[in-house]
Amino acid sequence: MVSSRFNISKKILRNIVLSVMLPLAAGPLNVEAKDFSKLVILHTNDTHGFDFFEDRKDGTGFLGIGAIAGLKKDLETKGYEVLLLDAGDCSQDNMLVNFSEGLFAFKLYNMAKYDAICLGNHEFDYGQDILLRNMKEAAFPVLSSNIIVTATGLPFTITSAIIKKGENTIGIVGFTTPNTINSTAKGNVEGLEFFKEEKLYECARTEIQKLKDSGCDLIIGLGHMGSEEANIGFRSDDILLNTDGFDIFIDGHDHVVKNRRVNGTLLVEAGSYTMNAGFIEYKDGTFVENMKTFDEIKGKYGSKEIDKAITAELQAIEKYYGKIIGKSDVLLDASREPGLRTREMALGDLTADAMLWQANEALKLSGKKVHLAIINGGGIRHNIEKGDIKISTIMDVLPYPNQLNVITLKGEKILEMLECATQLTPKAMGGFPQVSGVRFKIDTSVPYLKGDKYADSEYFAPLKPGSRVSIEEIDGKPFEKNKMYNLVVTDFQLKGGDTYSALYEKSILQSRVVIGYTIFDALLNYIQTELNGNVNAEYQAPDGRIDIK
Repeated sequence: MVSSRFNISKKILRNIVLSVMLPLAAGPLNVEAKDFSKLVILHTNDTHGFDFFEDRKDGTGFLGIGAIAGLKKDLETKGYEVLLLDAGDCSQDNMLVNFSEGLFAFKLYNMAKYDAICLGNHEFDYGQDILLRNMKEAAFPVLSSNIIVTATGLPFTITSAIIKKGENTIGIVGFTTPNTINSTAKGNVEGLEFFKEEKLYECARTEIQKLKDSGCDLIIGLGHMGSEEANIGFRSDDILLNTDGFDIFIDGHDHVVKNRRVNGTLLVEAGSYTMNAGFIEYKDGTFVENMKTFDEIKGKYGSKEIDKAITAELQAIEKYYGKIIGKSDVLLDASREPGLRTREMALGDLTADAMLWQANEALKLSGKKVHLAIINGGGIRHNIEKGDIKISTIMDVLPYPNQLNVITLKGEKILEMLECATQLTPKAMGGFPQVSGVRFKIDTSVPYLKGDKYADSEYFAPLKPGSRVSIEEIDGKPFEKNKMYNLVVTDFQLKGGDTYSALYEKSILQSRVVIGYTIFDALLNYIQTELNGNVNAEYQAPDGRIDIK
């Protein structure tokens, strides 16, 4: 366990000390007056442990961290100064990094010689103690300027860093999405405040001025913020519209490709999962993004050291989780958008069916009937490919170790919850419900009107539940607003995760029954027992539980 929030590695401390000792240059930042022709900025974001090479044979795949490191080395041999940055969510999702609770990701980034990263929301998924342990491993600054420890009023980690590349002095400011409080278990962020809106903008202005005063030639925002509409007030775009001084802003969180200018600043993002390599260069007096796609550079670069480390880690994982527990006759797609965050998906049906089945099995002797199951689509993370299903497959699909809870609530509360979770449909939202035991419709022509803001949440309750969503049936029977229903959800949802703050009420919490199974257990047991080890054509396509018009 790390003894202090500021117990950083000697390498990081040395880099910071060296940076503040650099000669200072008076006057305002003037990028055009400097020669950046030999500077290349490589950037990644949302790698989520997809740090290995994989060719999907369709022009897409994962370059892997070895290829990123190889590209960096190749550029350096050609005389370029290379700044390598990551915009967060590097340590959770794929089993390659989950196995070590994120530590292996930091080890790989050390091997690749990253210059700095910012904290993403999923860095907190193992809890603060584990995150601090992982950060201590880092030989590079781990940044975030807008996370404050409420007990002390001090930053959770280093807010910014100054890095020297050739003749250029570069300042980098980190940011982490306030959406973290809704996208990880509440206990993982207990005691922390994530600045947003004016506090966030003032924080950014302060850091910019500090770096200007330190003589930086170039100032970069490195943020895990995203541009999603639901996060207005703390998106990368909002920071740039409310500040001046960033030359470049490298973003993450929403898993998209960005290359545009906002308030004069170059805003970029490289998608996700090392499917691309962000590549910023200086041309004709300005910085431009020239992102390298998978198909463009696959197989051209690599690192034997990183490949060896990944192979060893995968062998250790296979030893523990390589047991085959079944097979699938169909491909179950875990795409985000369009996919699990925008519409019903067969994999969502399977997962919710497993939850409902497991809850009813667990409560069979009590005589209590569980009527429906709801899981946030953002919690389902990986395909089930056609062929053998291993324990590691289930771990990849459901990497969050969330307990299943059965709660009792009125039909009108279910309606409120579904309306809130689909407020952006057909746009993507992590809370989009994948369901079992319920059928409902969404009318996207009706606007989502905000009511009161939920406590300890970034989301608003629907002003008029039932305006956009209508429930046809639950448990095969016509829906009744005043009827009490038994619902199985994860503890993440029950604590208000994603859009599910409607569940975080005293009366609902008092009704809960913890059934003793995680969502991982449920899917594993359902496939092995109820499906006799075979996911067949029943899950070839969505079942028609959600009608979107």
